[in-house]
Amino acid sequence: GILERQFGGYGWGEDAFDRPVDIAAINDLEIYVVDFGNDRIVRFDRTLGLTTVLETRTGAVPFRFPVSVTVTDFGQLLVVDGENGRVIELGKDDRVSRIFGGSGLGPGFLRKPVKVRSNGHERVLVQDDPGLVVFDTYGKHLRTLGKSTTGNFISFDHYGEGVVLLDSNAVRAGSIS
Repeated sequence: GILERQFGGYGWGEDAFDRPVDIAAINDLEIYVVDFGNDRIVRFDRTLGLTTVLETRTGAVPFRFPVSVTVTDFGQLLVVDGENGRVIELGKDDRVSRIFGGSGLGPGFLRKPVKVRSNGHERVLVQDDPGLVVFDTYGKHLRTLGKSTTGNFISFDHYGEGVVLLDSNAVRAGSIS
């Protein structure tokens, strides 16, 4: 059946979660879970064997309250830093290699990012308030899409160069290029 394996339960130990909020399954080999309450990203192999626990409160650029995760085609892990309103890029060695957004005013700054995805075509998409912020893989702001005048931005999904946006009153489709 579909539920062949399980890992976790509620708690603070290595084998438990405290408010998991996002999951990313990468190339049928790795699974990442964002454990918001425990300030960490947990990496599993395809059989749900625990391989790594990335503590977000330690390291060269510590952050707290991760809210979303994805992996680029180049193997970089992208994590939304909920405390500082930015996206942290971690390389294969789990060290910070780049920071997207950050707080401030103007294009490319993020207010309250809640979801990050990589489209596999050299674009990083960040759900923010008030719209979808598009960066290249180097962290350069390209554009902001989906500023809604009709409702609140709820979610998005992508396919190649296409994107669909959902707000509280409409579904909109378009291109990110």
